[in-house]
Amino acid sequence: MLAGGALGAPAAAALTPAAATAPAAVPAAAHAAPAADFAAVPVVAPAATPVAQGAAGSTAGAFSALTSSRVLDTRTGIGGTRGLQVAPGSVAVQVLGVGGVPADGVSAVVLTLTVTAATGGGYLAAGADGDPRPDASNLNWAAGQTVANLAVVPVGADGKVRLYTSGRPTDRLHLVADVSGYYRDGDVTEPGGVQVLPSPSRILNTVDGVGAAQAPVAGRGSVTVQVTGRGGIPASGVAAVVVNLTVTRTTGGGHLAAGPAGATPPAVSNLNYPAGGTLANLAVVPLSPDGRMTVWTTGAGTLHLLADVAGYVVAGSTTLTGSVQPVLPARVLDSRTGVGGAGGPLAGTGAVRLKVTGAGGVPASGVSAVALVVTVTAPTSAGYLVAGPDGVAVANASNLNWSPGQTVSNLVLVPVGTNGTVRLTTRAGGTLHLVADVAGFVLSGPPTRALAPGQAISSGSALTSPSGQFSLSMQTDGDLVMTAQGSRLWHSNTDGNPGAVALLQTDGDLVIQSPGGGVLWASGTAGHPWSDLTLGSDGTAALRAGSTVLWSTGSVNSVLMPGRWLQPGWQLWSANRSAYVLMQTDGNLVVRTRLGRLIWQTGTAGHPGAHAVQQNGGNLVVYQGSTPLWYSKTTGNTAARTVLQTDGRLTVVSSAGVPLWWPGKTPATATSGCASIGPDPSGTSITRWNPVTLCVLAALGQSSGNLNDVNTMIRWESGGDPDAVNNWDSNAQNGHPSKGLIQVIQPTFNAYRSALLPDDLLNPAANLYAGLNYAIDTYGSIHNVPGLVSLRNGGGYVGYDEAR
Repeated sequence: MLAGGALGAPAAAALTPAAATAPAAVPAAAHAAPAADFAAVPVVAPAATPVAQGAAGSTAGAFSALTSSRVLDTRTGIGGTRGLQVAPGSVAVQVLGVGGVPADGVSAVVLTLTVTAATGGGYLAAGADGDPRPDASNLNWAAGQTVANLAVVPVGADGKVRLYTSGRPTDRLHLVADVSGYYRDGDVTEPGGVQVLPSPSRILNTVDGVGAAQAPVAGRGSVTVQVTGRGGIPASGVAAVVVNLTVTRTTGGGHLAAGPAGATPPAVSNLNYPAGGTLANLAVVPLSPDGRMTVWTTGAGTLHLLADVAGYVVAGSTTLTGSVQPVLPARVLDSRTGVGGAGGPLAGTGAVRLKVTGAGGVPASGVSAVALVVTVTAPTSAGYLVAGPDGVAVANASNLNWSPGQTVSNLVLVPVGTNGTVRLTTRAGGTLHLVADVAGFVLSGPPTRALAPGQAISSGSALTSPSGQFSLSMQTDGDLVMTAQGSRLWHSNTDGNPGAVALLQTDGDLVIQSPGGGVLWASGTAGHPWSDLTLGSDGTAALRAGSTVLWSTGSVNSVLMPGRWLQPGWQLWSANRSAYVLMQTDGNLVVRTRLGRLIWQTGTAGHPGAHAVQQNGGNLVVYQGSTPLWYSKTTGNTAARTVLQTDGRLTVVSSAGVPLWWPGKTPATATSGCASIGPDPSGTSITRWNPVTLCVLAALGQSSGNLNDVNTMIRWESGGDPDAVNNWDSNAQNGHPSKGLIQVIQPTFNAYRSALLPDDLLNPAANLYAGLNYAIDTYGSIHNVPGLVSLRNGGGYVGYDEAR
């Protein structure tokens, strides 16, 4: 079925690697959200707010916090991958130059990884693209669950990470990734620096007897494991480890806490688990002087523990920008007891402002970000949470997802607002309780929005535009580069000079200076001692003395490349700067002249938070959540891009530069004549629809050679009955039964129908047009519909939701 058929049967198990005998993940019936309910994972643009960057330290291992920004969503095509993914597979995600991450000089990124709409259980392992698949796991799920976890992921030489998923060949799922920070590359030796391992390493597995006895951990028991000297962790000089903790084979519910061996068990939690669950959570755990950590459990039942180390924090005292300082866990918020000032059940949709500086071991000043274990408990409905700095608009991302009645935790790394406060925003119905435990903090550094006289952009650091769309970064090779989502707009052409910095001299001249002090490039603006350098929302870096522009990059971003997006507030400018495209915060995509006169609009106002995506298949789409509001109907044109021409005309062009759509052009049309064509009385129940099918294929610009494939779809979906209605699957349960010849649901019909055909889901021509248009947009061609692929490979036909 299109856009939501029957889900496959639950997998036998959702296992972490090297735990092949572990039981299934939490049964979907116990904790699953409704199959088509994406409320627990917002379907959004990468970020609808300024990227509030934390300390942008340039020392190897320094951490820089970012306001969360979406870099992958297979439901909408953000990140270049769209559609339900085959469970045993992998997806590469570009992270360098995206979401506030610099274009180079980065060893690893911090991602909140989310799996949703899974039709079976499995696990996810994240690693550097191009490296061997990690022999560890970051995330575990059961059929129907929406599960998120924080991960520290090394970046490949191509600037990408790769997400590997497990499951049965018939299982499908959606993947979402939000970036919230990054680590500087290099040899990490300074105290407080974080050395990210090339690949996670398992140091504890009580299922197999790794690191501890091969036996279940007793209820209300503990396990102590030697960390230093194992799994790539040095034998000494380590203050804390970054470790993914997993519980499996739980016979009762409870929570666990991790800390240095020999310490008193902290009155906090790192992970909450139900009976029968397989769950994971990332933790930053301080070590004892002899390099050990202890994990304590609180539940009455037994369980098995696994631990995969992903990196470590170098021990020692430091004041370096971006250095990470672990602390003994301390509770700073508990709405059940009033700790942190929030008492009683909280409204499901709301925000808690939490003062973190000066609390729980965090200094009162000099802090750019904090590490918090955030827990939601006793929720009465499904929802999600976004953690961010106070004073900045809520990011279009999520850190935590839950279903009614669940207790769920996740580690978050949150930039701190200028008032020392973070904001925890929840989106749910009913009520809930919030708990937060501080685990560490990051030392702050210089500003990242503008340069004042005497300030510099050091090697590996960057300025970020207020909208977060543009970055002016001093690459480690010595080149000063302006980028937008990884695309280079301007550069100083000074590469080949590693360690160079961009310095705004006190005389007003912006220079690229070699490590030896030599000038490699200059703006030629000396003599203006009170000038400053700012990076605007239009992608131009400019040196100004008062209102006078002395110099600018002149960079223009006029192209939206495949897999890229425009979040609310983001812009494209024509090359001659006569016009611009703006994704307005009200959901309307508009083209205006430089003076603000409206040239064209999608007419999608009234949908705040909507964003535009240039999909890899060629379609330019405006989405709110998972619902397309407007689209260019240019599918089937791989690598097409959107360009704002110098005459102010927004145009979708093919990879060869051929215009495919522009305002006023009628999209590929299906003539009303298709609706008037009747069935062939001499045909079978399937082939009698051939005349209608051939007309629709022509209207969609598709070859008649697709006829047999469409006939196969009709046979399996409806048996040739144009009035067929599916009243039993997940779509029907959610109020959208699949109908018609190829079983289309109403939301899909609304998004993909032709305005020149009847607005009737059961009309054969209209049903075929909407369904095939959707299939082409989702899979690239009719022939690639996974149900057809499965039949060609000797398998059975698979419904659309099962196959996407």
